Amino acid sequence: MKCFDLTLAAYLCSLALANVSKYSVTGAPTKLEGPAPRLQFFTLDITTNADTLECRKENNENLSFDLFLLRENKVASKLVDKDLDIWKASNENEHCLDVNVHLDDNDETVLVAAIISSGGAYKMLYFSKDNGTWSTVPKSVFTKKLMAINDLSSINNTTLDLSGDLSLFDVEEDYADGITERRIHPSNEMNITRVTFGNIEILKESEGMECVETLHYSKDQNEDFVVLLAVDANDACHELFFKLENGQVESLEKKDILKPLGFLV
Repeated sequence: MKCFDLTLAAYLCSLALANVSKYSVTGAPTKLEGPAPRLQFFTLDITTNADTLECRKENNENLSFDLFLLRENKVASKLVDKDLDIWKASNENEHCLDVNVHLDDNDETVLVAAIISSGGAYKMLYFSKDNGTWSTVPKSVFTKKLMAINDLSSINNTTLDLSGDLSLFDVEEDYADGITERRIHPSNEMNITRVTFGNIEILKESEGMECVETLHYSKDQNEDFVVLLAVDANDACHELFFKLENGQVESLEKKDILKPLGFLV
């Protein structure tokens, strides 16, 4: 079984220190270097577009993960699987930011999960290919099929301790300008429903959200910043921003986390 993770210019990716973009996903300038360009919309073929995107490969036990990052301000307005339509934007304000593509044992793409932005709000959509046709399915159906192709009896709720052992997670780390960035994703076997930093609780399990991406920035020994992309019970996605300092956690607005990390807004 293989799993391919295609992350498409989501706002969180624009914060990556190793490849800082001049512009956010909405086209607003994050550095004062002239006017922001218009978004470039394109059709993403989940089967054949890999060569046009930046690619990195990881191994986690018997799973392969390919992460594709779009450059600058490109976003997908349509998803296709060769000649099969998966999803199409309903208006000019709607576009796809993130796609997770899952293949079965025969290397056939059978499941897709996508984060869709519409007017600044994010939502998860789930798709399944049956009898050669793609259709939208509820999360419960998607999860059941995902468990089947991974030979899993269950997907466990998991606590992510940012100060602990991260070997069970998919982690990439970068360092620039005195700031360490770690990007953390759950594996197929887990849902991250709680996030901590030692004894500091950042995301409580009682909040009923699933964290699909975590960015952890360490600026010095006493100051850390955390960005969570979390999905609630209604499949709506939320960006959550936090500052950790001297054993305390503080919830922040987006603008308050960009400036300490060196971004102009």
